[in-house]
Amino acid sequence: MYFMSKLKTDRSVAFIVPALTTLALFLVALAMGGIRLGLLVLGLAFLLFAILALRSYWRTRNPFIIVQTVYLASVGLYALTVPRVWGHGNTEMARLLALVAGASAAWLTWIFFTKKLKFRGREILELAALPVKPDPDGFTERPRPSGRADCTREELLAFAAFLHRTHIAWAYLDATRVVFVPVRRLGYRYLYGWDVPDYEDQTWVAFDFDGNVSAQISREDYLDYREELSLDELSGSMGRLFIDMLEQFKRGEGGQILDRLNALGMSPVS
Repeated sequence: MYFMSKLKTDRSVAFIVPALTTLALFLVALAMGGIRLGLLVLGLAFLLFAILALRSYWRTRNPFIIVQTVYLASVGLYALTVPRVWGHGNTEMARLLALVAGASAAWLTWIFFTKKLKFRGREILELAALPVKPDPDGFTERPRPSGRADCTREELLAFAAFLHRTHIAWAYLDATRVVFVPVRRLGYRYLYGWDVPDYEDQTWVAFDFDGNVSAQISREDYLDYREELSLDELSGSMGRLFIDMLEQFKRGEGGQILDRLNALGMSPVS
């Protein structure tokens, strides 16, 4: 599928900050205390990331996070158990950990390029904008009605679990509705924050249990489009997009939802 992106170029480097920070700490420790201190700092850093990854699994239940956790934990333990002088006296434990780390790294490479852990919010914003024409009618951050959905409460909750698990949208369950927040800037705060962040100032689509659908586009996301778009049309398109995905999910076509997002051909790190 070829399309002209309506979003500005994504220049975020948040995904490489942990790696760069870890590398910097390792080099500082290496310079200050030699290989022993360097490996200690490296091992502890990877174990900390493994704990955070496991925490994020409990938030989303995405099974591919388990692979990420195993990789981080095995590298961390390897750094703590490998002999302090390279090439001398490797232990069986170190060899086993190296094997696990290598296998999980290969699996993670496949996961990365197939976008199993990718935040899908940018793709959602692109799909919602496809049918919307430029119209500089100004921006007003308020919810807008976006149609109706025909589903039971159980179907809606199952759909919410699917979107949540696949990193398409975080699902917030309120007393009378389910609110879907396309996973983008809120992604890391939700995964690794101690408290669940509020969604009120984010882009969201809400389905109430009577079938009414409403949507809101955040100012930050609206300004990320290259041109000013009709906000009413964009909000309506966002709501219809989620209604269409719900209908696909009800037909057992959850995989086709992901195929539709992948067909945009966006970068795994966008």
